[in-house]
Amino acid sequence: MGNRGCRFAGALRSAGTRIVAILLLVAGGNAVAADPRVAALAVQLGNNPTTMFAHLRDQVGVDVYGGALRGASGTIASKAGNALDRATLLVELLRAAGYTARYAN
Repeated sequence: MGNRGCRFAGALRSAGTRIVAILLLVAGGNAVAADPRVAALAVQLGNNPTTMFAHLRDQVGVDVYGGALRGASGTIASKAGNALDRATLLVELLRAAGYTARYAN
């Protein structure tokens, strides 16, 4: 993807709580998604971080449960997840698009 100097910060909110997770990324890396469903969704969303974030915000529902339960692929399949599973999906989508992404609290 080359270095586009892109910086993106997104926040996922869960059921009226304050910001649960903040995801930071920088363009670069050649990450590959472990799950083909994640890679396919990243391509479908144009490998665009803003579009990926909007997809999670608008198309992936919020379920309330403790811990990581579904992971990225389960969150895609169920179209819902808690804050951690939604954050995991966004991180995996970004990595599939070639970005370096990490969790930050």
